[in-house]
Amino acid sequence: MVYIRKLAAESQDYRLLFDEANLAQLAQRPAEAYESWTRYLSKRWDATEVGKMDRPLVVRVAAHHWSDEAYREAVRIITMECEASVSAFSETPFAHDEGFSIEPRLYNPVRDKSGRESTLIAIAEPLAQHKRMYVTTTEAEMPLVLGLPGVARADIFFQSHLNEGDAWNVAAKVDPADRIVKVDFFRSATSSARTQAERLLKSSLSAEMIA
Repeated sequence: MVYIRKLAAESQDYRLLFDEANLAQLAQRPAEAYESWTRYLSKRWDATEVGKMDRPLVVRVAAHHWSDEAYREAVRIITMECEASVSAFSETPFAHDEGFSIEPRLYNPVRDKSGRESTLIAIAEPLAQHKRMYVTTTEAEMPLVLGLPGVARADIFFQSHLNEGDAWNVAAKVDPADRIVKVDFFRSATSSARTQAERLLKSSLSAEMIA
């Protein structure tokens, strides 16, 4: 962590600030993790870019309300009628034949100008403490999920237009068994499509709105 801090202090690279936030989180220093994460956001995005981001629908489904069958049916309707893709994230595996396991990854701090090194590196066990995210999605490509679960969730919430503090605090309160469902609407989708998707997730999974 000392090495990353030194690099981050000497550099304007947002990637190093992201790494610093995750390592502080591993060290159980939430205040330092939050400070590094907010600095990362300020370097990674400017206000204009954030304002132009398409706003997804993000909900939390408590573990005792989750149903694989109900989720599949909701996804079927949303993808067919609401012009959107649907992804779900959790620290707990999905059904046996669904989803992918993603180990926590950070940006590689030692890449040289040749670009031959990997852009990302995994947090090795036992440092990662067996933390990982599980993802199931209808997107053609796997969504990019970086960092420890708490930081990854905060990123999702921030990109759905929660402010920094709310995104971080809500992410910290999510139970590892909860599911975060994210609906990304295509540009052709209407406001009624968003309303329909929200209503469907609430009725079928007792989903709680995040953004």
